[in-house]
Amino acid sequence: MYLNTHSRFSLRYGILSVDDILSWAQTAKVTHMALTDVGTTSANWDFVRRAKGFGVAPVLGIDVRNGNTRCFVALAQHAEGYQALCQWYSKLNLAGSSFPDRLPATVREAGVTAIYPWSVWRSAHDLGNWSPLSHGEWIGVQAWEVPEVRLAKADHNPAIGPRLLALCTATFTCKQDWNAHRLLRAIDQNTLLSRLKASECGDPRDCFRKPEELQKAYAGMPELLTRSEEVLAKCTMTLPKPPGGRLHNNPHTYTGSEDEDEVLLRALCAEGLAYRYPDHDDAVLDRMEHEIDLIRKQGFLAYFLINWDITSYARSQGYFHVGRGSGANSLVAYLMRITDVDPIELDLYFERFLNLYRTNPPDFDIDFSWTDRDDVVSYMFQRFPHVALLAAYNTFQYRAAVRELGKVMGLPKHEIDALCAGKFNPNQIGEMERVVLQYAAVIRDFPSSLTLHACGVLIAHDDIHRYGALFLPPKGLPTVMFDMVIAEDIGLHKFDILSQRGLGKIKDTLDMVRDRARDAFHTKAMAKGHAPGMVREVWRQMESFAGYAFAKGHSASYAVESYQSLFLKVHFPIEYMCACINNFGGFYRTEFYVHEARMLGARIEAPCVNTVGTLAVANLETQTITLGFNLVKDLQDVTVANLERARVEGGPFVSMVDFVNRVAPSLDQLTTLIRVGALRFAGASKHVLLWEAHFLLAAEAQNTSSATRLRPKSAKMAKLLTCKCPMPAHTGTGTGELFVPPNPRTYVLPPLDAAPLTDAFDEWELLGFPLCSPFLLLSEEAKAIVQSGVLARDLHEHIDKVVTVVGYLVTVKETSTSKGKRMCFGCVIDLEGAWIDSVHFPDVARDFPFRGRGVYAIRGTVSESFGCLSVDAQHMERLATLPDPRYAENGIMPAGVESGFPGRRRQPPKSAKSQGFSTGGFPHLVPDCN
Repeated sequence: MYLNTHSRFSLRYGILSVDDILSWAQTAKVTHMALTDVGTTSANWDFVRRAKGFGVAPVLGIDVRNGNTRCFVALAQHAEGYQALCQWYSKLNLAGSSFPDRLPATVREAGVTAIYPWSVWRSAHDLGNWSPLSHGEWIGVQAWEVPEVRLAKADHNPAIGPRLLALCTATFTCKQDWNAHRLLRAIDQNTLLSRLKASECGDPRDCFRKPEELQKAYAGMPELLTRSEEVLAKCTMTLPKPPGGRLHNNPHTYTGSEDEDEVLLRALCAEGLAYRYPDHDDAVLDRMEHEIDLIRKQGFLAYFLINWDITSYARSQGYFHVGRGSGANSLVAYLMRITDVDPIELDLYFERFLNLYRTNPPDFDIDFSWTDRDDVVSYMFQRFPHVALLAAYNTFQYRAAVRELGKVMGLPKHEIDALCAGKFNPNQIGEMERVVLQYAAVIRDFPSSLTLHACGVLIAHDDIHRYGALFLPPKGLPTVMFDMVIAEDIGLHKFDILSQRGLGKIKDTLDMVRDRARDAFHTKAMAKGHAPGMVREVWRQMESFAGYAFAKGHSASYAVESYQSLFLKVHFPIEYMCACINNFGGFYRTEFYVHEARMLGARIEAPCVNTVGTLAVANLETQTITLGFNLVKDLQDVTVANLERARVEGGPFVSMVDFVNRVAPSLDQLTTLIRVGALRFAGASKHVLLWEAHFLLAAEAQNTSSATRLRPKSAKMAKLLTCKCPMPAHTGTGTGELFVPPNPRTYVLPPLDAAPLTDAFDEWELLGFPLCSPFLLLSEEAKAIVQSGVLARDLHEHIDKVVTVVGYLVTVKETSTSKGKRMCFGCVIDLEGAWIDSVHFPDVARDFPFRGRGVYAIRGTVSESFGCLSVDAQHMERLATLPDPRYAENGIMPAGVESGFPGRRRQPPKSAKSQGFSTGGFPHLVPDCN
């Protein structure tokens, strides 16, 4: 009877969890039930796995819809039918095609039953001209549709009468479920609840009804219930078991034969012995034989060979990778170059990785550079036949639920923000706010959308559709609709192909330093005069990282990468920091990798159209890093590609006119480039260039160029007008085009005054941070406080004393005390660019919270722990900043305009130099940003 049941994995539609549904079924003494979520198979295997414990025989299917327009309910009669259904559904889903009104005969013949809702069938077919239904096709009648069916005498129609059955759609159990459903539908449609169309919602009568209630509801046509029960009884579903008593559904062989797999694996190990251990002893051979024997017994030969295949491809492309996880405990993995950690030298325990009692595959986590990972994953799809990405679920957490519900209830933003932050008095909120909070608790932890697992790729030994339907996320590769927990339940264990920026930094640094090569650490350190004992202690402390938080195999892999990174930073600091910037740093914002580069001696310059492209470039002769255009907000990739191509073809740009003629940027793109300083080679101020840009491109917009005026009347003529002519290397006088646009009319501009610090605020807006010291953006009173603060280098003189330190906020880490109270740790950089740590215990964290980016004055006691100094905060305030000179008029900020980082609105600043305020120890910072 229960042919059409929805769980909350009918995203933004269903309400009940799998346990809720099965608990209801157990209470109602329902023995057969089909789970048919709307357009997804996410919850299917969880339903099958748990159903037996509730005494329910599970059936699987899909409620097929185009948007919210119902097509039919499809039920799989057995595993082969489920595979056929998922294969058909995936094909259309991945192509973005609409679903047909009827299920194709080929799918039905493979073991799939199609049930067309009576209302849909009736509206699509004339009563006297119904197409005959084939085997496996039924018309489903809801309880309230029985009178209409009998009135139409459909039950007496020989074409469809015997094919009518009871379609008992079950979505809700109570009024609260229905209300929550409507709210979810409004969220899904991004509309106010009051404007939600009824057609976008389910029917409020789609309730879970006990068998006796259904018998009463279908009393006029009891045969419909009988047919439904017969259809359900013919369907059966169990978890997909691995064949031949194997432990998993991953590929069982790599070559087609386990014997051949072992031969190949042994050959690869033999090559690895020569590479890794030229003078190996019997202990290495004994360990290798022990591992190979256990790998074969557990059926994981193919697993090792697939990982070898992936890493071999990466090496062939010059991609860096780190094989870690407990896989680093394996000598075989080390010999096959899947990992780079020597388990013999480090005494890593193989059975931690694989043993006779382990039923799931060994765990390889393979890290690639974030620039290379996507290509490696694409290779896996091309190399192996049954591949899909693994999904994850985004869920409604408290703030997201409150925000979404507040929007559909029509609450203003400031009220929603207060509810999200918990800053409200429960006794003083209105009815709408109470509804938002009530239903935020209801939908909390509901799955909201399907997304990608961070690193999981599935490779199955047979058709991936045996396990479910696929969808196409923005990544553009087929993805299953379930997560890693469900994947493990059905014997599909993921291959972890991770993305890591650290490897990108190492690779980019090595590309820059090439053969200039984390000597050994000890030799170099002692050559610099450091005491041997101290050198050994520093090394010991770095090694101790291997004992913290991870299994030894994990940590050893990380230690190798960490040492490589540290080596490169010490010996090639400019190249390394340039690579950090290009790979978007890591834990901190890009701004602080730029800062670190300065502290290591680099001069930082804004992007320049004659110097860089997408990425930053390091000039070792001048110790300069010129930032890349990838950091510039709102600059389009096509603009960067065009300017790089024009520069390669014609050499450096000689003027802004030359740049416009060769790159053809839009006015807004040209304006962005000018404001970020990328056309400073032109020798004029940004304000002059901005005026000239408007003159230049305004003329272009009025069709003053020759090529625009000569509009072609045919495709052939158009091709002639845009063809390129062979020309010598660029001399600054031509574009290489057949029709060269004439120079625009020139204008004599009056002297233009530039407000001080305009560049800094432009950089803040476009790059996310200023290229001058952030302390220059403070008000005069704030600068006085800065000058009176204790610097990081002097803190050791004030241990156990109360001091005031002033610093630009780097990051805040929130945590909780043992009693659950919120506290936090802060990190700032002082006027000289040195780092200062602060500790904010619960009372201080509550009374003096961090309020976003800016410069803070922190008063507290200097404490020392294990040689590290910090300030235990007692009081804190964010210092006032200058108004944004680009918008201020007579020192008054226009409404709604914020300064670079929030502060009080004050009078326009004098130049920094005239105020006697230096940049302190920030290397290579020009005091005046104008």
